Amino acid sequence: MADNFGVPPNEFETVETFSESEGGYAAPPSGGGNKSRTMTIVIVILVVLLCCCCVGGAAIYYLYTNGDELIKQISSLPALFSFG
Repeated sequence: MADNFGVPPNEFETVETFSESEGGYAAPPSGGGNKSRTMTIVIVILVVLLCCCCVGGAAIYYLYTNGDELIKQISSLPALFSFG
């Protein structure tokens, strides 16, 4: 067989005709062609939800500890914008 190193198989040749011992392409492992990204997507969604929960928890804690002062500052805002 000719030296096919670095040359992909054409549409008439199968992947099994090439092997690493001949310097061509090796046959893919079974099931290696259609990997599922479901686990990656689930992990990303869980990390995003965890981050949102942490930020929400920090916001609730801040409002619980500083809510009265925050309301005082918000109530004084209309006086800053009055032109009378």
